[in-house]
Amino acid sequence: MSNQKKEYKTLLSVLANGSTDNARKLLKKHSGEDAKDTKDLELKLAKMYAYSPKKIDIEKEFAQIHPHKDFILKYLAPKPVEKPVEKTEEKKEEKKEVVGQTFIDYGYMNFNGHPPCGNPNCPYCAKYFNGSKFQGYSDTLQD
Repeated sequence: MSNQKKEYKTLLSVLANGSTDNARKLLKKHSGEDAKDTKDLELKLAKMYAYSPKKIDIEKEFAQIHPHKDFILKYLAPKPVEKPVEKTEEKKEEKKEVVGQTFIDYGYMNFNGHPPCGNPNCPYCAKYFNGSKFQGYSDTLQD
């Protein structure tokens, strides 16, 4: 290497000069070649990238070996975005008081198409209510 000041004009020149060992490993991995010097390494990395069908994978590997990766990520890493918590309205469940099995459980219908509701005060169901039990359609009904 000469004492001449190096100019890093491209990403590949930064990789070839700043991460030479890792760049050589990457070149060998993808092309099977090695480079004579950093200028040759830069050119062969460019050729390897240009002919690669998996450019995104190569770019990710370039990012991993970049000599300033930690510095860049320290200041420019995307901050995690918090999703706003949606307040979900609790579904109000209707409370249904179960007095016992109703006639509807057994598929019976009262007169005039009224399904027996099990209410002793119901004019349609009252005739089946006897004191404390519903009777008439099924002996298996309980209060």
